[in-house]
Amino acid sequence: PPGCQVLESDLGLELARGRDAYLALFSSIARLNSSPILEVAGLRAGALACEYEYGFDSLLVRWSAPLTPSSRGLSSRLGVSTLSGLSRYYIGTDGRFSRHALQRLQINGRPLPSSTLGALLYEYRR
Repeated sequence: PPGCQVLESDLGLELARGRDAYLALFSSIARLNSSPILEVAGLRAGALACEYEYGFDSLLVRWSAPLTPSSRGLSSRLGVSTLSGLSRYYIGTDGRFSRHALQRLQINGRPLPSSTLGALLYEYRR
């Protein structure tokens, strides 16, 4: 979101700092989802489903998205999986989002450290 200054993994590692870096990271995710690289693996992320919980100094978003295998590629024999997690947006004293912390990333209920996802995105963007 506009004004978000820091994106942090579920292990507390900084993945992006500043609005431009934050937006570039999520833009990379969108490009990766439509990349020919995923045609080889045969996976596509579907639409996000979200639930919101508002707090005094943060907004908690519980989200999930289906990962659907294509009829070809390495994943053609896999079933649909679900990527899920929590995003906590912290609100600064100026009323704007100051930090976005990823938490509890999972595939089909099994933990997936977001630092691994962040490292893959960093390599993809290089």
